[in-house]
Amino acid sequence: MAKLGWFFFLLLTSLFSTAKTPDAGEVAPNFSLPVLGSSETVSLEDFRGQIVLLDFWASWCGPCLVSMPFYQQMQDEYTGQAFKVIAVSVDEEAEPALDFIQDRDLNMLFLHDITGSLAAKYQLPGMPTSFLLDADGTIVDVQVGFNKAAKPGIKKQVEQLMRALQ
Repeated sequence: MAKLGWFFFLLLTSLFSTAKTPDAGEVAPNFSLPVLGSSETVSLEDFRGQIVLLDFWASWCGPCLVSMPFYQQMQDEYTGQAFKVIAVSVDEEAEPALDFIQDRDLNMLFLHDITGSLAAKYQLPGMPTSFLLDADGTIVDVQVGFNKAAKPGIKKQVEQLMRALQ
């Protein structure tokens, strides 16, 4: 979705929807989406029992240039542990998102919200928006936008949630 199209999408969904952005303490709405560039489908339910960082992003999103390498670093650091980054692209076409991933050598789990229905379901207030989920799928934190100052806090929350699993 072009930047202007995305803006109008957010505006219209917020004006005409009674839904709201899920907040801390709520269970994250389940979904099933295709893996970006694949016919394989993944459900959020598949990751119950793990700490999940669910990130909505787009290839045209400036702050995503900063957040994606950080999330990749976290995914790499916690490989083999009960932590998973799920990055949901809201790009209309797969190609720009796949180019973004390849150019940055990212290898997290990338899903594709082709229709924007999941973005509408989550009522995203901005790009990127990430939801940190505990092992039961309950939202612990919501980050709208991204800046480098948020990194230590996100990492600390993930480590606390993982310690609670032990």
